Amino acid sequence: MSRRRWQRTDGLQQRTLGRECVVFHPGAGTTHLLTPAAAALMDGLAEGVAMDEATLARHLGLSADDAAAELGRWLSSLQTADLIQERP
Repeated sequence: MSRRRWQRTDGLQQRTLGRECVVFHPGAGTTHLLTPAAAALMDGLAEGVAMDEATLARHLGLSADDAAAELGRWLSSLQTADLIQERP
């Protein structure tokens, strides 16, 4: 698993309604409906705090076997939507 660090994009507005999680990106004018796993990942990334992938995997309760593939997919999707950013 990579040691890359990730951080939420500043200014996002996240709302959870029951099991649904919606994130509005005011800078891009986009709204995203997140899966429960992606919402849990976003919850782990408090605004202004960067976390490495191993810490995120532990936060989500992923096994070492699942962490690389599952976490990689979620991070890629969230990065493509500009909801998270890689940090040095």
